[in-house]
Amino acid sequence: MFYIEWIEQFWQDFWSQQGSRIEHLRKADVNSLASDRKAFMGLALRNLRGDIESMPAIGVWMYRFGEKYPDLRPIWARQLVDEQKALEAMVPLLKKHGYDPYTHQTNPVFKEGWRLLCETEDLMDIVAFGITFEREHYLHHVNLGKAALKNKELDLALPYMELLAPDEYRHCTMVWSYIVAKHFSEPAHREKLEAKLRQFADFLVRDAEDYGRHLT
Repeated sequence: MFYIEWIEQFWQDFWSQQGSRIEHLRKADVNSLASDRKAFMGLALRNLRGDIESMPAIGVWMYRFGEKYPDLRPIWARQLVDEQKALEAMVPLLKKHGYDPYTHQTNPVFKEGWRLLCETEDLMDIVAFGITFEREHYLHHVNLGKAALKNKELDLALPYMELLAPDEYRHCTMVWSYIVAKHFSEPAHREKLEAKLRQFADFLVRDAEDYGRHLT
């Protein structure tokens, strides 16, 4: 419906602006990328880096690329394991600064999501994970912001307040809803997506109101 149409238009505009970068990825030599997983991931990160959407965007790109080159999936899986180890090694330092180590990087939802991105053939599974992932991601930042405000650590609270600005709420589901809007035209699929998005939006509104009370 309107929300789906709005997202489709947003991504048409986005990809037109990113056209040269995406073409660079499409024309890249697959064999040379596959031989060096760091270069491969580095290329994806440099060309698809964003803010709240960066990890889902990379995941979507990996999935689509993997449909054509399934032999690359084990390379991504090894890279993600390496990144997980690096994140876990940082936990003591993060704890020292009040950062909850049970984050979207280390929790089971995130791990399962990356397994799906590397292995699943079911696009709807990825969409369902994506919405769950962004809800966890959002909730985590809400909790960090609240804790920082409670401790009067405004230098820590401000980034989370900016992240949770109203324009960012819709951003959380853009990547995932775009997948369905692009790949599924059947009304039944769209109805399922709309229901998920409405449920997610209701959560955001309720928690935003609660978060706002901490700012007054």
